[in-house]
Amino acid sequence: MLQSVESLLRELHTTKQRGYGFVREEAEPGIAAVAVGIPTAIEQEAPLLGY
Repeated sequence: MLQSVESLLRELHTTKQRGYGFVREEAEPGIAAVAVGIPTAIEQEAPLLGY
């Protein structure tokens, strides 16, 4: 569980490097979630359409 700004910033950096977000039991025991951005084009730096 993230309990400080420093741990949140580390997790955000890891998420950016990995390309997707993943949480397990952050809000509720037994719950997991994955999030990934949807790019507007194939190019690597294309803006994201949504999450």
